[in-house]
Amino acid sequence: MSHKIRGLAAAGIVVGLVMTTGCSSPRSVQAYCAAMEKHKSLYLSAMNVDPNSKNPLDGLLNAASAIGDLKSMWKDMADVAPEEIRSDTESVRDAWAKQEDAAVSGDWKAVIGGAIVNAGPMSRVDAYVKQHCGQPSS
Repeated sequence: MSHKIRGLAAAGIVVGLVMTTGCSSPRSVQAYCAAMEKHKSLYLSAMNVDPNSKNPLDGLLNAASAIGDLKSMWKDMADVAPEEIRSDTESVRDAWAKQEDAAVSGDWKAVIGGAIVNAGPMSRVDAYVKQHCGQPSS
């Protein structure tokens, strides 16, 4: 009986590991570039507002929404970033979230300070995107 229990436990562990591995995002250049492209398209679409719109707030609201959506882009890119750019992308993701919070609360010193501190990782991510995806990330 104990062999059956051990066998079931081992099978459960194997199934759990397979499911965990199967659900994780693949870290690859292709997945990284695809995440960037997806969000870039959404961003450009949101920013493409008719300047002659009857509602002048449309552009402002769309711009605010598009900029907020960049937080999702950095999260998605960090989730699939290849190891060679992973830590920089995670730094950009974390800094972007902090800067967004600081901007919402009106802490402009924190926004500017965060931009300065994050310049290195952002520059490396931008160079990586140019080299591997054929275009800048911003």
